Amino acid sequence: KVASEAAVDALGSDDRAALLTFAGATRLRSNWGEARGGLRTAIQVVEAGGSTSLFDAIFTAFTLRDTAPGRRNLIVLFSDGADTASWLPEHAVFDKARQTDAVVYCVALGSRTPSGALQFRSGIQLRDVQQPPLFESKPFLQELAETTGGSAFVARNADGLRATFTRIVTEFRSRYLLTYTPEGVGGAGWHPIEVKLKAKKGRITARRGYDR
Repeated sequence: KVASEAAVDALGSDDRAALLTFAGATRLRSNWGEARGGLRTAIQVVEAGGSTSLFDAIFTAFTLRDTAPGRRNLIVLFSDGADTASWLPEHAVFDKARQTDAVVYCVALGSRTPSGALQFRSGIQLRDVQQPPLFESKPFLQELAETTGGSAFVARNADGLRATFTRIVTEFRSRYLLTYTPEGVGGAGWHPIEVKLKAKKGRITARRGYDR
């Protein structure tokens, strides 16, 4: 809660935020445009417990974008990455992620990043979509962050968690927005993009492509 309030404190005067929580169900606790005091109150009344409908929550967050003009959308996801209760399968989240421009920063609390996970089988099967493997070798949070051009962090303790939330908001505000018009591109579907530095060394964090 203190880390979330630190993220709220790091927002600029023109920034807007919403709070979405998830356990057995996904709940919108504070919507866009609500006063900061109401947002902080919503954070304080949240209590941990229940199962984890992680995939449903992320899918909902992608659809819950701020409709105010000129907004760049950031999702800060705090979770250990383990889903236990979603109706939607994991690949539905990635399909939705590729269709939006929201950037996801994932934050976990612990000593290390997990090496893989046994996947929960959803109660919903999507047509014309290949079922993903039962065991995923790459952590879900890391894959989600990389797909959307964000980053995944593991905070060691409460102080690190607070610093990480603040860093994410500050870093997102300083990101560059590059646009271009593609030419000679094929039909509908996924089109990969790779952004590189031509003359200098450095690490580029960007979306992997776009879906049209």
